[in-house]
Amino acid sequence: MDWKVICGLLTFSMTASAVGAIQPGSDVENLRRLLRDNFGTNRHHITNPDQKYAAKSFIYETFKDYGLQMVYQLFVTNSTKYPGVNVVGRWPGRYTDTPRDKPLVLLAHYDTSRSSGGVDDNGSGLAALLESARLITSQPCLQDHTIDFVALDLNDDEQLPDSACFNGRCGSRAYVTDMFLTYLQLSNIDPANVGGAFVLDSILNYNNTEGAQGFKDATDYFNVTSIPGVATAYENVRKDNFRGNFITAVGREGFDYNLYGAFDLSWTFENTEPNFKFQPAYIPIKDVAKDGPSDPYWPVYSFLVQGDHYSFWAENPDLKAVLISDTGRFRGKMAQCFHLSCDNLSWITDDNLRFLKKTTDVVSSALLYRAGSPETCPDPVAAAPSAFKKGLVLKGTVDPPHPNPPYDVTFRVDSFSATGLVRARVVIDVLSTRVVGRFDSVSQQLKLRLTEPQIEGQWDMDNPVKEMAWAMGGRVTKIPGSLLYVGTANWGPWRDDPQQAAFSLFATDAEPREVSVLPSVFGTLCVLLFAVVVAMGGWILYKKRQLGGPFAQDQQNGMT
Repeated sequence: MDWKVICGLLTFSMTASAVGAIQPGSDVENLRRLLRDNFGTNRHHITNPDQKYAAKSFIYETFKDYGLQMVYQLFVTNSTKYPGVNVVGRWPGRYTDTPRDKPLVLLAHYDTSRSSGGVDDNGSGLAALLESARLITSQPCLQDHTIDFVALDLNDDEQLPDSACFNGRCGSRAYVTDMFLTYLQLSNIDPANVGGAFVLDSILNYNNTEGAQGFKDATDYFNVTSIPGVATAYENVRKDNFRGNFITAVGREGFDYNLYGAFDLSWTFENTEPNFKFQPAYIPIKDVAKDGPSDPYWPVYSFLVQGDHYSFWAENPDLKAVLISDTGRFRGKMAQCFHLSCDNLSWITDDNLRFLKKTTDVVSSALLYRAGSPETCPDPVAAAPSAFKKGLVLKGTVDPPHPNPPYDVTFRVDSFSATGLVRARVVIDVLSTRVVGRFDSVSQQLKLRLTEPQIEGQWDMDNPVKEMAWAMGGRVTKIPGSLLYVGTANWGPWRDDPQQAAFSLFATDAEPREVSVLPSVFGTLCVLLFAVVVAMGGWILYKKRQLGGPFAQDQQNGMT
């Protein structure tokens, strides 16, 4: 490559403007609308299947609008008539699908019990889930690690003939066993290196009444201060200084509570705002599923495992997971409204919404901190070549391993946003797929994945984890007269014998318009023809001048 081009690229990369990370700040009105318009009524597969379907579809489409890679995870339940469906939206990071990834998950169940109005349990968790997804996907800087946003199906246990989930937590078990652990295995990620899972379940009930938090069924245990962590935590709940104004964070002993970053566990707001604290309750047992029931204090610990976080602990004791909850039926008015119709729109008050907003902000910040999102980075739009914009078409080939022949590829940019989000369409021979990805302003790499693997993928429909691992990535570079996108395409995850193929795409005209081979050839011929004409004209003029000179005239006289 010409040194002038290299110097120009270095100068461009050094002078590209920088942007700062957006501090998470959820919108109270967004939260209000989500609760009122989408998660304010019953969502049970028998008592209100239409609303449950509407909620599931809304979550899917909202995640897709934010640029997440989307999958419906279907799973078997206790009823063949009512299969389970989790909604999974993936926000890939720099290390996604590699052993360096430390994936994180934010989860909330979207179904309700048969009689519940579904606002606090768990419309509040869903509202925070979607608002957190909006905040995190608004960040201009590419984070290091994967973040999955998951709306879970079938949380509640029902011991009825037409039930779909007899023992509860069916959706979280399916996600952990069939998707999350499969991803760790295929990407060769040690479960101990997982960034953590945050489960949001009932986080709307703000109550500043003294004694609002009560656990009457386990009163005898709360006075046993010798129980490490647990008794102390719950005893503190009853003290006047807390007055019930907190969200309980539950985790096993050893869970890295520094995940809250700068906020730590005593983080509070100004006195003019509703008081808010994270109060941890530790379970000093590593393998809770195996050793928990034999522990003499299990009657206390059992209160801390009644949530979707337990599915992570039960499958692998090294997985970190935390439940964030207002403790549902153990707090104030919800003791009379738990799983009943009075868990309705009346819960959408200003105090409750401010409480929900703070929870959303803390969780979003915690996810960004754990995912390795930088505070500043070059502006993605300024860092990208100027011709890389909506409408740009690149053409070239994909060269699979021998003896397969090269494939012709056309790549069209459908959109390029200020956050570096790229939506595009890739046509390989006759196969057309929609892809989504992010332009890394630091490395100037662009990595793209199937937008909807179940729709766009045509290789292994029975394994969504493998479909989600399809990717093409490489560097986007501006060179004189062209724009290059060179890299590799991967058909499969890191550990599953992936099929890799090199690709090289270019535009002979770097302006954002359709690139046609015929006009390019025709234009090249015209330029060459023009150059020949100019050269011939110059040569004729030169000869005329030479023939008109004295020496030339003497030569002509000597020859006659």
